[in-house]
Amino acid sequence: MLVANDSHLDYTTEMTHRLEPAISNNDMPIRSPRRQRDIQTEMDRIMERDPENADFRYHIWSRELKATPVRIAVLRLLSSESEPISAADIYGKLGDNGNQATVYRALEALSVAGLIDRISLTAGRVLYEIGYGRKHHHHAICTSCGDIEDVKGCDEEDLNVTARASLKKFKRVESHSLEFFGVCKKCESI
Repeated sequence: MLVANDSHLDYTTEMTHRLEPAISNNDMPIRSPRRQRDIQTEMDRIMERDPENADFRYHIWSRELKATPVRIAVLRLLSSESEPISAADIYGKLGDNGNQATVYRALEALSVAGLIDRISLTAGRVLYEIGYGRKHHHHAICTSCGDIEDVKGCDEEDLNVTARASLKKFKRVESHSLEFFGVCKKCESI
């Protein structure tokens, strides 16, 4: 966690306090005091000339990644989406903000860093959604039309304890993914 300046909380400290659960949940804290100072200095500059993207830059930098225009654009897009979307849709919506390979590399880097969630569905279909600042949840997917709805109320710790108790070959469980498949009300009525 960052330390406040002498007399006031600076922007980065405020962001760290506000987003601390997202950082600690992914075990990706800012690693060194020097890196913290570098981020603070750059955040001060960014707040002056580009306050609109400061949050996105902060999250990317806090994971020790370079804040490229495509990574910022991907986070901006996913933070505005109400449902998970595919890489092809992301690329289409970004327009001239990067070529397809760059967008896919950005998605991979942001996913590995824990800033976005990668949702693997059947038949190799993959969707993405913003990963920080949200509570852990699962998804229900309609097998007929592909509609997706968030499933809230996962007791992650109880589920991990249950898994650990039943596993003989694993020493620890680090995360889990669970998707529910069924038919939505709209498709059921057709």
